Amino acid sequence: LGDVYKRQTAIRALHELGATSAGPLQRIDAGGFVPADFPSNGAIGGVHLVDVEHLTPDAQVYWRNRLVRDENSSLTNHLRIFASTSAQLPELIQAGTFDPRLGQALLRFEVQMPLLRERKGDVPLIAEALLKKLGAAVGRERIQLSPAALKYLASCRFPDNLRQLERLLERAVAYSLGKIVRRQTLRELMADLERTVASMREERQRLERDRLLDALRQSGGNITETAELLDKS
Repeated sequence: LGDVYKRQTAIRALHELGATSAGPLQRIDAGGFVPADFPSNGAIGGVHLVDVEHLTPDAQVYWRNRLVRDENSSLTNHLRIFASTSAQLPELIQAGTFDPRLGQALLRFEVQMPLLRERKGDVPLIAEALLKKLGAAVGRERIQLSPAALKYLASCRFPDNLRQLERLLERAVAYSLGKIVRRQTLRELMADLERTVASMREERQRLERDRLLDALRQSGGNITETAELLDKS
């Protein structure tokens, strides 16, 4: 659980440190998964089902049976299945919208990904690791954060979680002339980034509102037809 970036990072680490690391990790959008298109055998080491709550009923049955088949098989090279979600699977199971046997199997080993603002003490360590990676990508391996910059980052809220921190550090690498990223640089870049994020949210809300109004006009104000047009409940 957690934001998309953290989920992907955690699952990639679990795959690379696990028994199936020799094989590739295939990322599958659960909402668009078609059982007939997925090979029954192959060299895939692991599968990451993204937003598993969007699996269709047929797809849920497929993965439930796949898990049961692998558990009952004597083969050692089982397909390793990772699933990520921003929903609460127990609630979906109770509501009858998610296969209970599949849900219980996926929840046997559950990893909760806390929001970054709930783990402020980890921010400096994460920031230093990200800065090292970002600096190496552009040939600036020696770039570092000053103690004051690290303290400033620990005080930030990061409403967009880890992705916002990474975007901030990307800009810091680009705009810092020396080997040290200073607090003032981060404060200025954060102000610009927050304005950019706010404008993007406003634009997304405007587009969603316009889409809703268009659907209402098309349906003559009928709520049920509007929901169908928008593919919403």
